[in-house]
Amino acid sequence: MVLDRASDIVTAATTSNDALLSKLSALRAGYLVDPALRAIHTKPSLPRKDPMINRGTWFRFTYIEQMAVAFAAKYNGNCAIVNIGAGLDTLYWRLQLTAQQEKKEGKQSYFHVKHWIEIDLPSITELKAKKFDLTHGEIINMPVSEDTTIRPFQDPQVILYRPKQEHTETVPEALRVELPGYRLYAANLEMRKTWMPMVRDIVANDKGDATLPVLFLSEVCLSYLDADTTIGIIKDLPTYFNSFGIVCFEMVNPSDSFGEMMQINMAERQVVMPSFVELGFTAQYRKIFQLNGYEDSYAREAGDVYRSFWPARRREIEQLELFDEFEQWNLIMGHYACIMGWSGVTNLEEMLNSIGQDTESPDAPDK
Repeated sequence: MVLDRASDIVTAATTSNDALLSKLSALRAGYLVDPALRAIHTKPSLPRKDPMINRGTWFRFTYIEQMAVAFAAKYNGNCAIVNIGAGLDTLYWRLQLTAQQEKKEGKQSYFHVKHWIEIDLPSITELKAKKFDLTHGEIINMPVSEDTTIRPFQDPQVILYRPKQEHTETVPEALRVELPGYRLYAANLEMRKTWMPMVRDIVANDKGDATLPVLFLSEVCLSYLDADTTIGIIKDLPTYFNSFGIVCFEMVNPSDSFGEMMQINMAERQVVMPSFVELGFTAQYRKIFQLNGYEDSYAREAGDVYRSFWPARRREIEQLELFDEFEQWNLIMGHYACIMGWSGVTNLEEMLNSIGQDTESPDAPDK
């Protein structure tokens, strides 16, 4: 069976809830429009967080979202997106709600992909299936390799959840949207010799070649994994996929005073962050990508990326809640990073730099 360690359960539950509350606060303050997110939060009121947290949440959310949108557009939907450590993320629901509206309006270009796959621990996926009205979990037995170097990293079972064909009228409309190609798997990310071949088989063509472009997303997931697992995921992706990229938003700079405070605060909540502590430096991530044969990589602190990200939209966002604690803001944004590696697909750095450029006015330069 797919089992969670006690530390995995605490970390996954805590961080998933943290992300949910941060996004709900940003939703309340007008940073996000997300009917599915509001639908799964059954309490009448929304949480309120500091404006700096709201602004940072907008950037984190929008960076991941727009990279997924740009990747799908680049390949005209003939691609797959895999969200690892997806938690209670609503991104695919949000994108499909928008696409559904655009199709009704007769637009020819709208978001679509062949496969959207999410992976997380059983304790999280079971909760997500209930909140999002997915099917009951189906246990799938995976073949176990005879290779003794692989078996320790393999779990013979995963649990699959799919969208329901029909929903009752009590299910909110935002959760009844069609989800083509969607699969939610309960699997421990440490067992990469199980879930990577599984994903490869889903995206492979009739000849068994995994040539379909695949984009992996990690929204502060790798930071909480064992360092060996994070390195192993980066190392093994080129083994299973020919054309792929990985887009991450992760914690960095653990060794300064602010980074040490982050560790203490999370430890008090019984949350462990091994990869943040051992690998959490932009140069270290670039080195790992380089050592494992990636065509190219990118790793910059979030504050640096934010300052040039989607200027027109960023200026609008900055007017929602004004603050002048810029030293604290820079500290926070200096302890997260946008990290990407890719092989056989379009240059992801160029894709990031192009976000929002088609909406920019040449008469309104960024200040």
